[in-house]
Amino acid sequence: MNNYDNPVQAEWHPNEWVTPPFEWELKESDIDSEMCKKCTATDLHCCQQAIFLAGPLNPRLYELISTMIENIPELHIRDNGEIILTCSHLKKGQCDIYETRPQICKDFNCVAHTKVQGHLEIYNKVLKIKKENS
Repeated sequence: MNNYDNPVQAEWHPNEWVTPPFEWELKESDIDSEMCKKCTATDLHCCQQAIFLAGPLNPRLYELISTMIENIPELHIRDNGEIILTCSHLKKGQCDIYETRPQICKDFNCVAHTKVQGHLEIYNKVLKIKKENS
């Protein structure tokens, strides 16, 4: 987990607790198009999906995959070996089809997603963005 200012520290998995051991500081209504623009300008956001491989990457495989995807701007490999697919419509941190984006994109809300899935890394990042802009 990234070390953000005052992040939610608990490791929370929704299938373990009915109620998480903390109060949700962000609400679903805090997420608007301006918040999304600020978030997508960073490295970790909902317009990216990790592509997981069957096992850890050894240095030779890491080099091979890095070389194979280096000319595909929508793909990059993180130091931990995750291959990240970024939506091809994300240009300079903004969606170039925002008004006509797919319904799944319109429906997505990172706060609601965190409350269901327990992924706190993006939640903490958005919480930090909100605090910096308050």
